[in-house]
Amino acid sequence: MGVTDSVESTLPDGVTERVDDLESVGLPGAVVVVALVVRLRALTAESLWMDEVYSITYATERSTLAILTELPLEDPHPPLYYLLLRGWTAVFGASKAATRSMSVVFGVAAVALLFALGRRLYDRETATVGAAMLALSGMHLYFSQDTRMYSLYTALAVASLYWYVRIVFDGDRSRRTLAGYVAATVLLGYTHVFGLFLVLAQNCYLLVHVLRTERSTGVELLRNWVGLQAATALLLGPFLAVLGMRLLGYPPFDSASPTWIPVPEPGLLVDTVARYYEYGWLWDSWAIGFIAASLVLGGWALRSDTDPEDPAGRLDRLLPSRRATFLLFVLVVPVVVPFAVSLTVEPIYRAKYTAAASIGLFLLVARGIAELRWTNIGAGRFAVAGLLLLAMAASVAVLHGSPQNPQWEGAVEGVERHGDDPHIVVVGGDVPERFYPAVHVAGEESATAVQASEADTLGEVIAERRARGEQVWLLISQWRTDRDQRRVIGDQLGSRDLRADGQLEYFAVWTLRVGNATDDGANAESRRPAAVG
Repeated sequence: MGVTDSVESTLPDGVTERVDDLESVGLPGAVVVVALVVRLRALTAESLWMDEVYSITYATERSTLAILTELPLEDPHPPLYYLLLRGWTAVFGASKAATRSMSVVFGVAAVALLFALGRRLYDRETATVGAAMLALSGMHLYFSQDTRMYSLYTALAVASLYWYVRIVFDGDRSRRTLAGYVAATVLLGYTHVFGLFLVLAQNCYLLVHVLRTERSTGVELLRNWVGLQAATALLLGPFLAVLGMRLLGYPPFDSASPTWIPVPEPGLLVDTVARYYEYGWLWDSWAIGFIAASLVLGGWALRSDTDPEDPAGRLDRLLPSRRATFLLFVLVVPVVVPFAVSLTVEPIYRAKYTAAASIGLFLLVARGIAELRWTNIGAGRFAVAGLLLLAMAASVAVLHGSPQNPQWEGAVEGVERHGDDPHIVVVGGDVPERFYPAVHVAGEESATAVQASEADTLGEVIAERRARGEQVWLLISQWRTDRDQRRVIGDQLGSRDLRADGQLEYFAVWTLRVGNATDDGANAESRRPAAVG
């Protein structure tokens, strides 16, 4: 009997239970508080960017029926988030703080749910480190301060995995557990299409799990699972039908994928893992360190983690532990499968769409740290965890201190530096004009908004400003204008003898100075501003 046991044996049972309760609540509670604090800090520092404006527009300008029936035909994302945002704005308003606060709630909920998942899979130590990593993740912090669906997507992904673990690993077939899984997974599907890749990961792992399980138990699990997936697919039927029409290019869909997603390059896979830790437009040597830590600690988890029961078959001897294998599937399938689809069929891959895969990564790394207890490092694992979390906290400070929606702000600042009392004309999609000052940070008197669907009025707007003797700059969203609309913009300029006589380079925004086509070409070229990265 150790010293601690001797002391505890002298305490009343009630006191011992309260000490255990404090230990079980204290650290995870602290992690949740940290998650809340970092998500509330600088919540409104960034101006609204175009996608946030679209979220608010959809939620406030359309009826519930329109969100359910019209929006799926226009937007590649399912309608659940917009429905929730509609209800949220009805109560709290549509300000930056109000709309982003809903994402904060889901972001903090995801941290608490990840602790529950880690505790269910392993132990309190693994769960706490994994939850802390999610709390300080640059990607998930960004999602929690963005009026988009990604923090909800993450929270529902963790919830689906939690109920999955209860079913597959704990053998819990109660109605509450089965209903919890179906509800979380259906809501996940109605939040983001990439949620289906997480469901694919669950199904792929289940087949491996069945092969590693005693025959009768495996057959019973598989039979129950098929019924569960049938119920889930039935409830997702309307969304799956629209998705099928989109994939096949049936009217009104012209393409299976959004036009703004490029074909990915192999380096994007490395960039994806880096963004799970620190999220920004660029990543550097810090990200390389995070990737190295992931490889070492995640690899150690795969090598050293063991199942509670002894290996029963050949697969058990060939593969990592069942829980580690499960986390590996959660990490790999939602990343590799859409990446392969993007290379072979149509581009659908963006790093942020794979956010659910970070759950597997964080728990694998956390398990790798916990498994250091059996090595010569021993108690030094707490230092390893501390250093990793400290590095992530430093990246959070950088995230809070630098703009993450730079395309509009940067373009406007560049125009103001290079222009002579410029007037800015923004073309960016079908967004109510009242939102544009928030989007592009220019004042109402110095900017005009032209909706993309009304691009045929652009020539008149520019000509009017030019007639007043004003210097006009044109800012065009690359993501929120299609090819036909951009052709109309070119025709409008040509019909008025206008042309772009100066250009600045910015991510996702064409920034053009508009002059007369009859101007002397040499003079126009001499006035061309230097490209800005």
